[in-house]
Amino acid sequence: MSADGVPVAGAHVTVFEAAGRERVRRTRSDAAGEFWFRSGARALRVRAEHPRDGSVETGVLAATDTEPLVLVLVPPLAASGRVFDELGAPIADAEVRLESAGSGRSAMSAGSGDFSVSLAGPGPYRVTAWAKGFAARTLDVTLDRSGTLLDVTLLRARAVHGRVLDPAGKAVPDATLSVCAPPHEIRLSSAEDGSFVLGPSAIGCNVVASHASHSASEPVRVRNDGELVVRLGRGGSIEGIVTDDTGAGVERARLELRGFTPTKEEARLEGSFSAEHRPVGARFRLSSLAPGEYVLGVATSDDVAIPGSSVTVQVRAHAVTRGVHLITDLDTRSE
Repeated sequence: MSADGVPVAGAHVTVFEAAGRERVRRTRSDAAGEFWFRSGARALRVRAEHPRDGSVETGVLAATDTEPLVLVLVPPLAASGRVFDELGAPIADAEVRLESAGSGRSAMSAGSGDFSVSLAGPGPYRVTAWAKGFAARTLDVTLDRSGTLLDVTLLRARAVHGRVLDPAGKAVPDATLSVCAPPHEIRLSSAEDGSFVLGPSAIGCNVVASHASHSASEPVRVRNDGELVVRLGRGGSIEGIVTDDTGAGVERARLELRGFTPTKEEARLEGSFSAEHRPVGARFRLSSLAPGEYVLGVATSDDVAIPGSSVTVQVRAHAVTRGVHLITDLDTRSE
């Protein structure tokens, strides 16, 4: 029921084992505010939540209790505050997160720096705020029913240092990093040791790394609380064979990579491909390829492309494309 003693319909009721947070059962209250459940646990906890009337969680209950359980919802707490810089100017689009007992809510500040968020109730909260170009700040506060106004001051941040790593944890040089969304996108490359430096204006943005030998990284939020690590994903591979028109393997074939069209996720690699030749045997495997569409062909020993001897292959991340067959002229065997 609500704090006013009125039955609450549609409240979410969750039953947990007392020893942990493993959910045993979840149900909803009916029009009369009633609910029931079966449980094999000897001891349990019950939590009820409703978006309008609030929430409540019991202590440890014995499963042998036969008395009806009455849950009185605690109305949600409307917390509000403002985010400023060190000069007292409001900060817009700052993200403010309040967490308590493993759960939390987030809000974005308006142009005036004001934010508001609906919380489960009064008590201790950890407040974390960050915004583009500012250092993140964490505060521990105790909120009461008065709707305390919480002011957060953020300081201008320093440069952010980061590193690009491959799936094995090795530094990746010459990776392309895309920071922030257009029209404010910044592009740069990692150094020989995989390192890079971002200005304070990048804080709060996402960064994505791309490289011709790997699949793109997941977006990583730029923070200033330590070295920023951006990890590339595994690339794909191609396995195949080069034969003449009779089906005989061409042992001294030279494979030519003639073209590359990246997938949508790898669009940042557009224009970075340059044709190359690789000596291979009749059977070949090309590894560490960025996802996309490749055009393969066969060249003579002095790297002259053989017309018509080409095939288009789709490469996916974390996968091997097998069965690729290139057919070339018989004369190539004697090159």
